[in-house]
Amino acid sequence: MKQITDYFPAFAVAPPAFRLRRGLRLLLLLLVLVLPAQAQQDDIPFYSIKDSAVIVAGRYTTTLARETNSIAVIPGEEITRLADHSALEALQWEVPSAFLAETRVGGFGVGTQGTGMITLRGMGGKPNTGVAVMVDGHPDFMGIFGHPLPDVYGMDDVERVDVLLGPASTVFGGHALGGVINIVSAPVRRNTLRASVEAGTWNTYSASAGISRALGDHGFRLALRHSSSDGHVPQSDFRSTRVQAAWEWHMSDAWQLSLRGRYAPSQYDDPTRTSDPAGLGTYADIRRGMGQLRLENDLGSITGSTQAHFNTGHHEFFDGFVSDDRTVGVSTYQQWRASSTFSIAAGGEFLQYGGEANLDNVEHLMNTTGVYALAMYSPADIVHLRGGIRYQHHSLGFSSVAPTLGVSVTPLAGLRVYASMQSGFRHPTLRELYLFPPSNPDLTEEFSRGYEIGTEYVFAQGSVRIAAFRNDVRDMIALVGNPSPPPPVRFRNAVDADQLGAEASLRYRLTSFLIGQASWSTLDPDGRTAFSPAQQFKYMLHALLGDVRVTLSGQYFEDLFAGDDSTLPMPDAHVLDMTVSWRSPWPVELYLKGRNILDRQYSILPGYAAPGAHVLAGVRYAMD
Repeated sequence: MKQITDYFPAFAVAPPAFRLRRGLRLLLLLLVLVLPAQAQQDDIPFYSIKDSAVIVAGRYTTTLARETNSIAVIPGEEITRLADHSALEALQWEVPSAFLAETRVGGFGVGTQGTGMITLRGMGGKPNTGVAVMVDGHPDFMGIFGHPLPDVYGMDDVERVDVLLGPASTVFGGHALGGVINIVSAPVRRNTLRASVEAGTWNTYSASAGISRALGDHGFRLALRHSSSDGHVPQSDFRSTRVQAAWEWHMSDAWQLSLRGRYAPSQYDDPTRTSDPAGLGTYADIRRGMGQLRLENDLGSITGSTQAHFNTGHHEFFDGFVSDDRTVGVSTYQQWRASSTFSIAAGGEFLQYGGEANLDNVEHLMNTTGVYALAMYSPADIVHLRGGIRYQHHSLGFSSVAPTLGVSVTPLAGLRVYASMQSGFRHPTLRELYLFPPSNPDLTEEFSRGYEIGTEYVFAQGSVRIAAFRNDVRDMIALVGNPSPPPPVRFRNAVDADQLGAEASLRYRLTSFLIGQASWSTLDPDGRTAFSPAQQFKYMLHALLGDVRVTLSGQYFEDLFAGDDSTLPMPDAHVLDMTVSWRSPWPVELYLKGRNILDRQYSILPGYAAPGAHVLAGVRYAMD
């Protein structure tokens, strides 16, 4: 069986620095081959980076030319093709340095091995508390453990997902230690009727229905989805229901008010937990709800939004652990365009979070307040500067300052070269401070400083992006030996790391009906090796043959560890997925999804096999 190193044998024995240089040479060669070919096609309309508007995670609007760091935008159509139960699944295919430790079929669950363990450029955590996940621009996380809740978000009612790579706390606050993932909800004020039914391997079923209606200046949406699976190994079943409702009011051309809510109960077994010697199951009963009230304004030179949001949950586990948590916040984000060359984005938020568990039966609540300002200035047509700062205060007595600086140069309409310095921080979670024996109330913040240089070229038939980065991480919280046991280990701000890496991606229209996409990333994570593979290569082929669409998506990774400091090594793997769909003359689409179609036997967690080859077949009805 051929692997990547069979075609590029130098990668098999080369040290990380040499692999980085070899990978960059390959991408540069690709540029040399591609760009001259495009220069000869003057009759093809040219896509301009300078004119492409970007709404950055709901906080400010700019053009791609003025962006000074790497971003990725995943449209809802791509999510539908690439994901099965959560919008976050699409990241592993669309973002070169993203790694998603997905261990089950049907849902992520919660706990140390659940919640969609995501790393971006080596940052994330187990569970993920170092990459901020947001919904429509506001932070969303479990109040006690601090991780996101991907089973609540699902993949319905998603317009797109924005991904910012690298530390981003200047604008987005805590948890943005290594990046930001923003889920953008689809507009409500439109007339649609949709339904779907899906069935597959291991008694996996899913059914959904949704309706949106525009009634004058008002609009509403109601959606329901139920999913279930017996799981790919014994005692890995998953059951979930998700109810979503939304209302929008177009008050005037300057003001719009919206209200959204979700309720998502789920039950599952989790065989990745190790405290089940009798084999009775490690079940959990999770009930989550979330909502937001958002007022958007467009007053000519001043645009922005003000919102209030909450999420709450009740968790019960097989071992008797019971918890109730909540997160409540208010925020406002505004942008003033003083001229075509100068604008300022500024905002502030207040966030209260916490909860109570039956370990101590004490309600722990913390709050944090932050303000920021970001200035964007173009002193010349091809030079764009950016600078900003945030001040954050935490009820534990922490005060954080997070600056950012960046520059972008656009010598050609389709080319930008950029460099930036970014800052990130994360406050300790309630779990780390007060719950369970290893907790430590003396913990302080984690800090990161990111440096990036990159280039992006957009041409008539596609785009290419190359970036190199460094993360300087300090005071990371980790379990370390306790010099005064019990307990034998304790959380401490004990880890520093200097991470180096590079990534590249190419998207190219091969023919009128075939689009190819390839990406590569390399990473030296220092001691933070958990779920941060040293090498990743991803590729996709999209073919549109009349009413038939075929998508092949592959991922190869090597040097993966399930623990930090290169502990718990896991095997290299190559996983290939396929989706085939047929759009009928009626508003009906039939599709077939093949996952791990090569039936690769691999593991992401020790002693726990990843899902083998399986299929999902379904039908969608959509009337727009």
